[in-house]
Amino acid sequence: MDHMKTNKGGYASLIVQTIISGVITYLVMFVMIDGLDSFSNNLNMLYMTVVMVAPMVVLMIMAMRHLFPSRGANTAILAGAIIVSSAACPDPQPDDDRRSRIPSLDDSAPLGCNPDVSAGETDRP
Repeated sequence: MDHMKTNKGGYASLIVQTIISGVITYLVMFVMIDGLDSFSNNLNMLYMTVVMVAPMVVLMIMAMRHLFPSRGANTAILAGAIIVSSAACPDPQPDDDRRSRIPSLDDSAPLGCNPDVSAGETDRP
């Protein structure tokens, strides 16, 4: 009976840890902003959070198998994490040729999270 309680606790702990990791990962992406005027929230940040958190779930299941004894639940969780991570990744062959190359410093394409600032331009004196 006590063994069953431990099994449920492992999976509940995995859910809580995944949510906390996701929130922390999302918030860490804002560390590099200068101030509130530089704040720009976009969907890419959510994608990056999912792409980073899903492999952590796989790692936790694989590294701590003793906490997750249900083979069926583990298979479902691993498959779900792989599918979610794969679905969040961008198309490897974009239609637009400009998106398929790495922008250089002399490129006029917008970079980073702020689409209003082109490469080489700055709003600082």
